[in-house]
Amino acid sequence: MTDDSEAERQALKYVWPLSKSLLCRFHICQSVWRWLFEKKHNIFKDDRKVLYKAFQNCLVSSNVEEAEKSFNIMTGICSSDEKTIFNKYPQWISYVTNYWKRKEIWCFAFRDASMHGHHTNNFSEVNVRIFKDIVLSRNKAYNAIALVDFICTSMEEYYTTRLRNFVNG
Repeated sequence: MTDDSEAERQALKYVWPLSKSLLCRFHICQSVWRWLFEKKHNIFKDDRKVLYKAFQNCLVSSNVEEAEKSFNIMTGICSSDEKTIFNKYPQWISYVTNYWKRKEIWCFAFRDASMHGHHTNNFSEVNVRIFKDIVLSRNKAYNAIALVDFICTSMEEYYTTRLRNFVNG
């Protein structure tokens, strides 16, 4: 599970060609939120919340029919109370239509049970951040041997300290 970085997804596909690449819920929502706030799209402040909520409804749909209905609502195809809001922004309709073309990698309705309810990559990002901040102390190692040595000694010290703090209360 990744953000929407094409380079990252291609690298993962190269290394693990049989793996399934999905987009992280947090990063999808962040991307849509940022798009809505970009001045060049001219989305009125009061309309942003409605558009964002419509996208979220589509994102978290539990089945394909619900997802398709949500998509039709947020593109103004299907009637809803906010239909005029959606039709006011053709750039929004184009944006979500382009997202919809890749619905299998972001919409929950198209995911199977193998996700076990996990729809973000926050856990892995936290672990990388801990590794960088605490273990590597934001230092740079200039060759592979120095990096491996630094990781081994720092990791041991880090976990020893954590275990001692835990045991000693």
